[in-house]
Amino acid sequence: RRAQGRRDALNADYQALEEEAQQYRAQRQRSDMARHEQDWEAEQQGRRDEEGDHFDEAAYQAEKGFNARRRELGERGIREQEETQKEFRALEDKQLPQHAHEQEREAIERRAQGRRDALNADYQALEEEAQQYWAQRQRSDMASHEQEWEGEQQRRREEEGEHFDEEAYQFERGMMARRRELQERRMRQEEEIHQAYRALDEKQLPPHAYDQEREGLERREQGRREALEAEFQALEEEAQQYWAQRQRSDMHEQEHDGNEPDENEPDEGG
Repeated sequence: RRAQGRRDALNADYQALEEEAQQYRAQRQRSDMARHEQDWEAEQQGRRDEEGDHFDEAAYQAEKGFNARRRELGERGIREQEETQKEFRALEDKQLPQHAHEQEREAIERRAQGRRDALNADYQALEEEAQQYWAQRQRSDMASHEQEWEGEQQRRREEEGEHFDEEAYQFERGMMARRRELQERRMRQEEEIHQAYRALDEKQLPPHAYDQEREGLERREQGRREALEAEFQALEEEAQQYWAQRQRSDMHEQEHDGNEPDENEPDEGG
């Protein structure tokens, strides 16, 4: 009886320790979520102050909504972990025979795994929704920018008539098309990266194999991003060189025109 009493006391101490650790982790997670939201809100307020009427209120509200839903999922995860701990404590209190204890413990673990899988699926669905929203916003912004630019060019064409710079117009139009193509590639890459991570999660690999494959994904992802950024930079350098050359050419023409004698000006000896 004394030995059983010591075992019960030891189990109670273990349970108390696990409860304390669980409460600490839950509090840390809630604190991290709150701090992330505060930092984000402060950043948005700074942008609002700087941009004034140009601040993107629709984007702010959309991301605020996504953050609130992420917080709800985080809270759900904490509650589910607490429920699982309660189930394990209740099982220990029952003091079942070993075989029955193992059966019920396995059932608790299966239920906990099912809840984790469902929560991860909800996280993935939310991130997919956010990814699709921002991709659509980016495509819409690019289309609006091009429409505004074309409208401005048409207005200038009508005002300037035969003096309208058709060469510069065609060049900039081509550059915008190439920028749009690179942006579309960037969005497709982001979608492919999300799909690759989802496929990895669905494999349910052991931790070491999972970490190795995830690191491989991250390396490939970084390589593709760097290659695309290099193409963006090369495109902008090409545009900069073109406009610099155009400016030098225009200056040279102005100097040449200024040095030509006026046909209506009389000769000095006349």
